[in-house]
Amino acid sequence: MPRFFSRFGADPERSLPPALDDLPAAVYCGELGAPVWGMGRDLTSEGVCIATRSPLPVATGARVVLHGPSAPVSVEVQGLWQQYEDGEPVILTGFRFTRLSRADRRTIVELSSANVRRIASVLVDLPSAGLDREDALALARIVHRRNFRSGRVVYGSPAQGQHAGSLFVVQEGQVSLHLAGDASRRMELTVVEEGGVFGTLASAAPAPLREVAVAECDTRLFEIEQSPFDRLRDRNPRLALRLLTAVFRSASLRHCQALFPALEPTGARAPHPGPDEVARLDDLS
Repeated sequence: MPRFFSRFGADPERSLPPALDDLPAAVYCGELGAPVWGMGRDLTSEGVCIATRSPLPVATGARVVLHGPSAPVSVEVQGLWQQYEDGEPVILTGFRFTRLSRADRRTIVELSSANVRRIASVLVDLPSAGLDREDALALARIVHRRNFRSGRVVYGSPAQGQHAGSLFVVQEGQVSLHLAGDASRRMELTVVEEGGVFGTLASAAPAPLREVAVAECDTRLFEIEQSPFDRLRDRNPRLALRLLTAVFRSASLRHCQALFPALEPTGARAPHPGPDEVARLDDLS
């Protein structure tokens, strides 16, 4: 087994429970005697990403059976890419649909549209972005779902650069953000909860202070990577600017609160003296 997948042992870490948007999927490859079960994510009319506990042979053709709310749909696919997802941990494999019947394509489009609507229903409630339903639907078409086990680093450590340069929306769970100094000193900035936005983009101005993001509990995120965001910026610059403004505003507030902690309000009442202070005052008098 390649070293890349050697982290899977006899007693692997448990995965996050499947989300409502995940589709149970079975992958049939000619080299494997039995189907490999996983969860279908990021389904579009062109292909699907499937999370499994073990790697799949992607060099040859395969067949994927997606078990949606109604009848299962079986489609022929071609593997495009594969990567280890440290946050769960699972193997993510991207497949392209090679041949779809008219009925299968209609089913795939219906499943994909329902998935986009579910994601948009979460994004439309983002307090910091002020998205309307049309903006939320446009954003839902380019996000990817990412799951992180409690304690996992989302980005920011030298060993975890996989998700650096992305924007994130918390779907479920909590993510703590820290400032990482040159001497590995860390200062907690805040905890981002459901509906919160954080992250940055490589094409934007570099952040003056480096952040480290850590999942405080089992957490589900929506990720917007650099390349999809660039396409969104070209097609819908108003929405891209609105999203960047919300992210930069949140980051600026976090950094200001960390570097300039709130002072005691003017006119605040002084604390009552303790017993030792009262005794010293009596001695002086």
